[in-house]
Amino acid sequence: MIGLPQLDQLPALASLPPDGWRHHLRAWLHSLPDGWRLPVADYVLYGDEPPPALKAAIENDLARAIVPLADEDVPRLRNLIAILTWNCPAECWGSGVAVADWIGRGGVFGPAPASAAAAAPAERRAA
Repeated sequence: MIGLPQLDQLPALASLPPDGWRHHLRAWLHSLPDGWRLPVADYVLYGDEPPPALKAAIENDLARAIVPLADEDVPRLRNLIAILTWNCPAECWGSGVAVADWIGRGGVFGPAPASAAAAAPAERRAA
C-alpha cells in the first residue's frame, strides 16, 4: 500500500478548481511512471481516453494491460490499481462499461463547455 489520501478525506474536493484536483491527483500519482501520470489524471478529471494498456488496467483486463508494457512497468500496475481503488471515484474503473460511461460523462468535471470542447488536452492542462 502506498499510503495516499483518499478522496473522502479531502474536503469538497469535487468543488476545487481543476488545478486543485490536479495538485492532489499528482500527489497520489507520484508512484507511477512519468508517462502514465498525465493520461491517468486526464482520464479521471476530464474523461480523456487513456492509452490502451492503461485503459485495459483501468477496465480490470490484466492480460491486455500487461502484454504491451515494458518489464519494469509491470510491477507499477499495483500502484495504479491502489490509486484507482483508494483514491478515485469507484464509478471510473473496474469494467469496460464503467470506463466507457466515465469517458462519456467527461470525468470528474463532466463534459467540457462547448467553447472548451475543441481544446486539446494539452491546452486544458496549460490553462
